[in-house]
Amino acid sequence: PEKDLEREAAQRDIKDLAGGALVSFVGKLGRLSRGAFIWVITLFFGLDVQGLYTLAWGIVSTLNKIGRFGMQRGVVRFVVEARTADDREGVERAQSTALGIGLLLSGIVAGLTILSAEWIASFYDKPIAAAVRIMALSAPFLTMAFIFVASTRALRIMRYDVYVVSIAGPLFLLVGGIVVGFLNMGLQGIAWAQLGMAIGCCLLAGYY
Repeated sequence: PEKDLEREAAQRDIKDLAGGALVSFVGKLGRLSRGAFIWVITLFFGLDVQGLYTLAWGIVSTLNKIGRFGMQRGVVRFVVEARTADDREGVERAQSTALGIGLLLSGIVAGLTILSAEWIASFYDKPIAAAVRIMALSAPFLTMAFIFVASTRALRIMRYDVYVVSIAGPLFLLVGGIVVGFLNMGLQGIAWAQLGMAIGCCLLAGYY
């Protein structure tokens, strides 16, 4: 019986290892679609628009990190502590507190970014104000997505992080890039695709 238990445990470990390797491999493939998105928008709109998108999203994504303010680590820490103490209310309290703080900060960041869009465009002397305003709206959705994913990490389930961040996000972008490319929507269309990616990731992370 002891040998049978050891064999079963070894088989479970092998399955877990194989499953983790598969998820990691699929995640790496998913990241490739990010490069495909860049290639698609360059194909449809040219290097100039692709460069403007990269500039606008680089600014917005950097500012978005302020909205998250390290909430993911806090969620993992306090949810794990509450679960260890078998405190379900503590788990929900940690999640709701993180969401409240994250939404407040990300909302402020989004609002300030929108108000500063014209100044940002004039500083770089590039026509990116409209795109910055659209993409700034992604801050609350991405903040919620990262907090939701952090909640699954607290359960020691890492595959949802890969599903949302590494696979779904780039795929949403790729599909959005193809759609706006065929519709010839230009830089603002790409910005809407970026916002759509944020909303899609938020909904998927919330579902998980």
